Amino acid sequence: MSSVRKRILQRWLFRAIGRLYLGKPEQAEFLATRYITWKSIRNEGLNQLFYMLHFKRSFAVTSLQLEVTNRCNMKCPMCPVNREMKRKRGDMDFDKFRKLVDENPEIEYYLLMNWGEPLLHPRFFDMVRYVRLRGGRPLFTTNGALLTDKTMREMIGSGVDRVTISMDGIGDTYEHIRGRPYAEIEEKINRLIEMRDELKSPMAVDLNLVVFDETENDVAGFMDQWKGKADRVQIQPRISFSGKRKTRCKEPWRGNVIVLWDGTVVPCCVDYDGAMPLGNAFEKPLREIMNGGPARRLRSLHNRGLFIGPCETCSEYETPWMHSRFG
Repeated sequence: MSSVRKRILQRWLFRAIGRLYLGKPEQAEFLATRYITWKSIRNEGLNQLFYMLHFKRSFAVTSLQLEVTNRCNMKCPMCPVNREMKRKRGDMDFDKFRKLVDENPEIEYYLLMNWGEPLLHPRFFDMVRYVRLRGGRPLFTTNGALLTDKTMREMIGSGVDRVTISMDGIGDTYEHIRGRPYAEIEEKINRLIEMRDELKSPMAVDLNLVVFDETENDVAGFMDQWKGKADRVQIQPRISFSGKRKTRCKEPWRGNVIVLWDGTVVPCCVDYDGAMPLGNAFEKPLREIMNGGPARRLRSLHNRGLFIGPCETCSEYETPWMHSRFG
């Protein structure tokens, strides 16, 4: 099957999954960026089957989300990093990072970001290059403030598969939340896309808007401005802890293993303080942690409708622009 026909078939499949299984048609585009091989689609499909059957295990690790640092250069009001996070700040050790990548050659998708600004890590692009060298797809999210021509050139040359620039509104809204001129981030994004095209790089440039009460009125303008310029424009509801969870979550089964900078594995990005550690990736194999005692107990609780720690009150800002990710 040709690569073009393969992608057409996969996109049709993702649209069907988004609409018929997830009930979230807007997720089709996200699925298309995350799962690009039939192996990854099969493994994620089996993970979802294990969820549907209420198994206490998950089938396979499908992706790694590595928090290379939890330090950040901003204090955005909807982000806990510099406001609520209590755990120690630090950077992931480069040698431990390499060992983790070496021990998991089957993993294709690497998101080099969890909480914090990844460009603050002094060896960040060495990490990107190493993932690419070992056959993985490196992606990351940045607030964009540290982008310079030099950084952009190194990023493009490092082999990044996709970079997502996270934003909060446009114009005055962005400036109020971020404390920086909106024109500055506009210029950086346009320059990055221009440089990417000049260098004929396949790197994708995506934009993400965190939507909550202060940014809701900017969504339409944000979409109008950047649709057609960026490769993907996405909306992400703000995480909150204002409700009471009533339904189990797919995250413990999804196969996305989140490793904090010190090696601690947590079940979901919502657990920003590491309140529910499942093990340490620098000490045990990921597969063992993924289906170890703490992970099985968490799935068992979800299967029984019992939620602890961050899961208990995990919720998201409700918006007509998209569905909840963790519903």
